[in-house]
Amino acid sequence: MTTTGGRREAPLPLWSGTRLLVAGMHGAVVVLLSGCGNGDTGQLADHSATDAGADTGERPTTAAPATTAAPGEDEVPVEATPSLENVSVSLRPLAVELDSPTDLQAVGGSLHVTERDGIVVELTPDGGGSYNLAGEVLDIRDEVGSTDGEKGLLGITTNTDGTKLYLNHTRADDGATVVAEYSLGGAPGALAADGRRELVVIDQPFRNHNAGGMDWGPDQMLWFGTGDGGAGGDPDGRAQRLSDPLGKLLRLDPSLPGSGEELAPADNPHVDDDGANSLIWARGLRNPWRISFDDATGDLWVADVGQNRFEEVSVLRADTGLGRGADLGWDVFEGDEPFADAGPDDGWPDDAAPMVAPLHTYEHD
Repeated sequence: MTTTGGRREAPLPLWSGTRLLVAGMHGAVVVLLSGCGNGDTGQLADHSATDAGADTGERPTTAAPATTAAPGEDEVPVEATPSLENVSVSLRPLAVELDSPTDLQAVGGSLHVTERDGIVVELTPDGGGSYNLAGEVLDIRDEVGSTDGEKGLLGITTNTDGTKLYLNHTRADDGATVVAEYSLGGAPGALAADGRRELVVIDQPFRNHNAGGMDWGPDQMLWFGTGDGGAGGDPDGRAQRLSDPLGKLLRLDPSLPGSGEELAPADNPHVDDDGANSLIWARGLRNPWRISFDDATGDLWVADVGQNRFEEVSVLRADTGLGRGADLGWDVFEGDEPFADAGPDDGWPDDAAPMVAPLHTYEHD
């Protein structure tokens, strides 16, 4: 298999801490969660709680300048991929106590934070640079049930206008992954969600590697990552198999009727492939704990949890088609290096899909 890149890694669910930290970077808000999780089944200690580390020195190719303008003003060219030389990141704790926070989404002037047991809370600015706990947006603890292993409410995003809320959680009855849509309404400080619609349900063979990362794309589609099904070493070889939605980056259109593969956009790469899951956009992921679109460039960043040696961060570039149909390598590669115990490879495709190299890998020391 030829490679235009290897494989990458990234951090796992970090939910043991209760203090919420916010990093300021050009006005963006990033949640950092302290602590570590170890939800593996015991075969392999494969989780890291380290940060993504220093810059590799590589710089993204600068795309054509974007434009931005306030209503009624002329468009002003803006560099789509600004230099990082003068970027600084600062951390400050917020005076808010949360119970095992797992993800965060900005909605208008508020922040929505998911708590692992199944509660979404709203934080509103206090006018002094911090936030107040405004209340609960949604309580789905009955749907989530157990938080054993790596189960729980793991991801959140909204559509562009903030009228729809999307959650990624494991199911109480059997631990299956569920992506659900809710209607979101009310004024900031009193937002509430209701009207549950289950978009996708994916069976999980083990209690770990449930991923959780999801984001609303600039294409007005819902994107989310799935883990390889769990245990260690992808024992069922799912991440490379196109018939299986696990170990994949999935893309769906919630505006379509139905659920599951009925929500596959017509331009997904495997819609017309016999036996392939039509929601699949890219394959070869181990446990993509976080994905995020860059608002300036449209690039999609993927943080994928590694096995024992490497953590990795990959980027799918908008100007090269966002890695449509790409292979991110697992479990042929871990990070940049061949994985010693790949497979089983029954049903793996031989389609010469481009293999995306990790932008950055790092070891646990």
